[in-house]
Amino acid sequence: MITAATAAALGLLGAVLGMAGAVIAGLAWARSSLSVMFGDVPLADVLILLVGLPLIAAASGWLFAGREPSAVARQPIDYACRPPYAVSLSSRTAASPG
Repeated sequence: MITAATAAALGLLGAVLGMAGAVIAGLAWARSSLSVMFGDVPLADVLILLVGLPLIAAASGWLFAGREPSAVARQPIDYACRPPYAVSLSSRTAASPG
């Protein structure tokens, strides 16, 4: 699920930055005739790109993400007794100086 959310966020970011770059490039290219350049903007196409790109990215991220790794999905083993390497301080005896 996190793969799909990440893909959707990156898709939306890419769509917004791409549109902003296209508008800035269009402004720089046709600065003398802005009414001709931006008079008939196809808003339906722009909205399809801004909404469709993140949706397609989320769907493909969800579809191709795969399963969680088994190390994350499993619960850790609960030991019934202490492992042999766990030694408490009370079981150690102080050596007498000799």
